[in-house]
Amino acid sequence: MKVSRFPEQRARAEESAKAAGAAEYVRANATLNLKEHGLVPEPVRALVRDLVELGLKVNQINGAISAVAQATGTAVAGSLSARSIGRFVREGGVAAAMQIVDEIRTAQSLTISGDGTTNKHVNYDSRHLYVHENGSHLRRFLGINSAPNHTSETQLNGWEEMMDDFHQIYNDSPRGLATPADARLFPTKVTGILTDHAEDQKKLVRLFAARKKICDRILRGERVLKGTPEEHFHYLISEETHAALERLGGPDAWAELLPEQLDVETTRIREAVVMRLGEDDYAQLSEEERELVDLFVHAGCCMHKELNSVKGGNARMVAFWAAAGHEGPVLLMNKDNEAAAAAGASAAKTRAVETSRGGGVKLAELAGALLRHKDDKKGQQDSYRFFFEQRLGRRMTFPDTSNTRYQSYCEAAGELVLHLELYRQFLEHLRDKKDSGRFNHLEQNIYKGLRDDGTITELCVLALYGQVISHPYTRQIRGPEVDSTNHLDLGPLHQRLKNHIARLIADPDLILGPDASHDTAVLDAQPWNNPDIVSAIRMVAPTLPHLRGALVAFLEGALETWERFTVDFAPDGVFAKLSPALRERAWMPSTNDANEGALGGLRVNFRSTPNISIHQYNSRLMYKLNDTSTYIATVLNTPEGEEFMRRKAREIDASGRERKRRRDVAEADQRAAKRRKEDREERREKANQRLQTLAQLTPILDLAELTWEKTTVRLLESQLDWHRTFVDTGPKDDKKIPMKKDLHIKLLKLGALVDAVTRYNEAPPALTPANLVAKILAASVGEDVEGSGDDSDLEMEQE
Repeated sequence: MKVSRFPEQRARAEESAKAAGAAEYVRANATLNLKEHGLVPEPVRALVRDLVELGLKVNQINGAISAVAQATGTAVAGSLSARSIGRFVREGGVAAAMQIVDEIRTAQSLTISGDGTTNKHVNYDSRHLYVHENGSHLRRFLGINSAPNHTSETQLNGWEEMMDDFHQIYNDSPRGLATPADARLFPTKVTGILTDHAEDQKKLVRLFAARKKICDRILRGERVLKGTPEEHFHYLISEETHAALERLGGPDAWAELLPEQLDVETTRIREAVVMRLGEDDYAQLSEEERELVDLFVHAGCCMHKELNSVKGGNARMVAFWAAAGHEGPVLLMNKDNEAAAAAGASAAKTRAVETSRGGGVKLAELAGALLRHKDDKKGQQDSYRFFFEQRLGRRMTFPDTSNTRYQSYCEAAGELVLHLELYRQFLEHLRDKKDSGRFNHLEQNIYKGLRDDGTITELCVLALYGQVISHPYTRQIRGPEVDSTNHLDLGPLHQRLKNHIARLIADPDLILGPDASHDTAVLDAQPWNNPDIVSAIRMVAPTLPHLRGALVAFLEGALETWERFTVDFAPDGVFAKLSPALRERAWMPSTNDANEGALGGLRVNFRSTPNISIHQYNSRLMYKLNDTSTYIATVLNTPEGEEFMRRKAREIDASGRERKRRRDVAEADQRAAKRRKEDREERREKANQRLQTLAQLTPILDLAELTWEKTTVRLLESQLDWHRTFVDTGPKDDKKIPMKKDLHIKLLKLGALVDAVTRYNEAPPALTPANLVAKILAASVGEDVEGSGDDSDLEMEQE
């Protein structure tokens, strides 16, 4: 048997030897040519993009290629310049723009999300797109762009300009030349938008909905127009022309129009005809079809809901102390306020006390500034970590309250309560190792707060809320199924959450009782996120007599906030009224983490590569996050597609986009500065005129003249203005005359004026109106006025 198999084994051995020899020959003679005939081949360009996607810097690309080649026994011929590498990345950005347009065209529906921030006083907006088709929901990063401001109108313009840019790139390509794409199709397919809950975002939603409607009617009208009989078209043109003539004032006015004005009016007439045809076509749709066309909902980030619930709960807890007649947490004043408060009884002391804060949130904020400052050159981060590692056997990282991370205040409160005595010892350690043996002001405030029962009470409340509500809620909305969770389907979760908070308010012993268990205390009945924190709170609770009251107050404020921020999830709310099919069509994620993460990444990237252009940054990130490499390999893998990417990238490179962006930001800043300066000057001029007018007014100081019959509303208002300006000039909280909004009828105005005249007659001011006007006017232009009288006791409210 063995002999019979020998020829076969010998043949296989010879083949193996030949293969091994060939492989060795290839290894010995193989060369990776980075350029062929002066052109970098597409596989090398793709390799460069993939290396950049993995995080390599431009100056590391050549070294990485050489290192891998050397490990495989391959020689490398040639090198790549930094400019070439940047251009290859831009080619990926060109492909990413085309990919977005291709996916918009084929999508059944789209939803969008956005968020904004400022970095070094420049506004930046991040945007994402969600493509829905056959039950799948693809997330696509659309890039980050700077903006002159953060108004709703500017944000809408940013969406339109971005889509126009993407469609222009696409339509310049061979694919676009064959089948052009219309940017107006984009808003018509958008069925929802995810943002935070700010008023500017609510306005953006209204603006986008209006834009969606206009684009839908225009596209419908243009489709109908293609099949409209010529006679009917002329009839519509005639009607709209007649309407335009009436609007302008007749044929004579039309005849006086300049050529460019005539072009504008002609365009308006045609647009009006198209809109009419579009509206008529829309009106002929069935109710179900119109519901599909009109579908557009607004969703607010769930993490912002949780954040606001903590703010609402804390506000109610802060008010609890005075309302219940208890002494509240110690004030943790800044240096200036503490100095003013120590100066004795005065208006400055009163203001210092009123503007200072204390309590759990304030202490967590101060602790974050000391133990995890957002500027890593400040704070005691390393000393803190080393100290706690020595005492606990592990290195600690304090919650990031310095950057106001989600849940960071509840986390910080729990951390401070859990290791309360250890934090006191750490501060004493900081004090004792100084030559002076004294705390600085920040350390003194933290130490003071850590020894104050009221502050510790609030820390316990914050920590408990984090354990029973914040953490389990976050597990629900950021859980393993987050990629498939539809924001619009979270109504039952929010109803369950509000019901749970109501139960805790009715029975705080579910949290504070000796038999309290996570089964009944925690929202999802899962184990405590950190049982040690709960145990620490139970240990200290007997020394905190107002813990129960503060906890109930916090929960009441949180519940009220949840009610306000979950209106859309109500049984009769917007989301509940949608059918399951429509909710699926308007699928959105539960949070806006994608945009917030992108903006945070931009800030971090600017630290390591401060000179990177926004377009280069977007090209890198879109290529990475949108799986653009697959799109290139499957769609643009033709000579024409590859040539277009190269050509378009060169055009973008030569267009000076980044320089134009910086110029636009600078020009917008200049326009804003000019506008605000003009506004200030206008307000100052009006104020000066008002002062001059009031200075010439003769005040009525005889109470006998202040009767119902002898006065009018206008007279009463002018007299009250005189007293407000020249007599009632104390601090805002010491004003004697009520605000105008509180004097809405004549009877109230008359009563206020009688009181003002009475006070004036009892104690006339030392400074005359004429001298006061002169001094105010001089101060407004930076001049000194002599002979203004003694104004050492004059206090004026600073607006």
